[in-house]
Amino acid sequence: VLRTAKGFRRFVDEAIQRSDELVAHIAQLPPSAEIVRTMDEISNTVCSVIDSAELCRNTHPDREFAEEADKASMRIYEHLQYLNTNTTLYNAILKAESEGALLSEESQKAANNLRVDFEKGGIHLPKDKLERVNQLNLAIAHLGRKGVEEQSNAMNATRQKGIRIVTDSGSVSSALRW
Repeated sequence: VLRTAKGFRRFVDEAIQRSDELVAHIAQLPPSAEIVRTMDEISNTVCSVIDSAELCRNTHPDREFAEEADKASMRIYEHLQYLNTNTTLYNAILKAESEGALLSEESQKAANNLRVDFEKGGIHLPKDKLERVNQLNLAIAHLGRKGVEEQSNAMNATRQKGIRIVTDSGSVSSALRW
């Protein structure tokens, strides 16, 4: 899929499609540990794109790859925001917890962590306020990325120009002896 820069588009499309399929699957499940396992698969699907895109965006020497990776990263992040405020997922976790369907300590802890994450993200807010929270989170992500990019560009410009530090010969000699 990632043999060309445009492959990131397909990579994101496939991850979004797969995670949507898994959300639909969760909607059909009875309260069980399978809900937690399926949510873990959603996370793995989305994170594989985020991790690959971020690595490429920050390290690939080909500008086209880096730009496509940047777009992919933002698209999948937007989908992640949707998933983090998805009431189908949240209600499935609530029901599994409340009905005692999670038998292992591990699945109980995982479900608790998922529920708390949903609640920290504002899942309980009215729809209009939740949408505003999502908009703000996306704006923060865009601004954060832009700030890091500008800082990186400034550092690269400094590296190219070099920095001149004026010292006296005594300071240099004592530093070299140390």
